Amino acid sequence: AEAAERAGIPLGTLKSRLHEARRQVRPWLAAGS
Repeated sequence: AEAAERAGIPLGTLKSRLHEARRQVRPWLAAGS
């Protein structure tokens, strides 16, 4: 988190990107299983 803040990336943005990625991957995982 500290490194991300030093790079100028807000922690909130990082979390929202991770959440968005999970939301996109979830149907893909369901289709694969």
